Amino acid sequence: MTPFGLNTFESDQINLLVGFDKAESKDVVAWSQQYAGEFPFRLAFAINQCYPELRSGFYRNRRLMALIQDAMLVCGLHVVIEDNFAPHGLFPVELPGALETADDYLLIDEGLKVQGRLNVWESQGGKSAFYHDRLIMEVLLNRELGERLIEGVRDKVKFWR
Repeated sequence: MTPFGLNTFESDQINLLVGFDKAESKDVVAWSQQYAGEFPFRLAFAINQCYPELRSGFYRNRRLMALIQDAMLVCGLHVVIEDNFAPHGLFPVELPGALETADDYLLIDEGLKVQGRLNVWESQGGKSAFYHDRLIMEVLLNRELGERLIEGVRDKVKFWR
């Protein structure tokens, strides 16, 4: 192990779901349906939070969140808190790995056009193995950008499952 934990952990894992697995809560489905007319392609990245190799057994790996955001940047998508977005003025762009579960995020391109939405939430139970004990980065956008994002994440993540 290199100093400061620069290597990946054995439990590092990001899973991907395109669409739904029918185990989503009504709130999750409602959020997606609210924006489906404009952004019909749904991706859910599930980031493992169970780390038995760590004393706490739990870890929110912001580095994995940052990898997904970096792939968004490669696709020309910047993450912006919806309430802070000003299409004709200055607005802050969120740093990779600094996302929170309580904010509503937009995906903004270089032309300041909204190209998608991002919802970050945590699942601590449920019937679906995909969602169980995971941090979810749920993305809504068009199919072309969604497929580019999938490839971008695959290029950055060596432990894709």
